[in-house]
Amino acid sequence: MAIGGDLLSAMHESALSYAATIAQLQQLQQPALLISYEKALQYPQRTVSVIAGFCGQPLTDDRIAEIAAETITASDPRYLAK
Repeated sequence: MAIGGDLLSAMHESALSYAATIAQLQQLQQPALLISYEKALQYPQRTVSVIAGFCGQPLTDDRIAEIAAETITASDPRYLAK
């Protein structure tokens, strides 16, 4: 949903962004982890667990919960920083 803009323009920009992301991923020589902002908000502890696993860092369930509570929040102004 485009907010305050033309829907087709927003869709076009989104498609261009995805194409640029795909091009970058195809050139990587190392593993990459893509995380959906929306899914991270929906499943914060699972997100932390997946990131830790990707990085090879074992974490206890308690530490996963603590990290998720401290770092994954909706409407954090840092998400909007440019």
